[in-house]
Amino acid sequence: MSELQSKSTPLAHLKEKGKRKGTQQHFLLPYLREDFKDIAQMMRIWDKPRGHHNYTSIIKWEGNTYLLADRRRSPYLPPSRQVGPHPQLVVLRSAEGEDCNARCAQHAAPLLKCQAQDFDFLNDCSVLKAHFSCENGCGMETGDDIPNYVSRESDKHVGKCLVSEGTPTCSA
Repeated sequence: MSELQSKSTPLAHLKEKGKRKGTQQHFLLPYLREDFKDIAQMMRIWDKPRGHHNYTSIIKWEGNTYLLADRRRSPYLPPSRQVGPHPQLVVLRSAEGEDCNARCAQHAAPLLKCQAQDFDFLNDCSVLKAHFSCENGCGMETGDDIPNYVSRESDKHVGKCLVSEGTPTCSA
């Protein structure tokens, strides 16, 4: 891993056409979820991380091998390469149908604001179970309002905590 770390490749390097094409080398590519669509488009892979182990994937592209590691979620990156949650992150439960912006605005702490990038730290069953009963387990679904707990009785996922490989928004 130390050899790969010394060959860490920022996304901007990949955009330089032909710079590393066909060199049969291995490169570490730490990324943030919001950059993944650009990586996916360039490498012609699925636009959401798929087939990963602990948010780390091995991709062969243009004659090289890239280890793609999510800077927020991959446990294989050293702490200096990881991005953690905001130190003042506050997890709030909202009412059914209430978006995160509205919930944060109602909180007693001044200047509390929803930060979409912090959802990566909440998009985890163990984190959701710390805040909700999740009596029917956890499930993977898609939607702008996920991660969440389903409380509506008429919903087929009632009692489940839901996580997603998509990117949540504060206004959902």
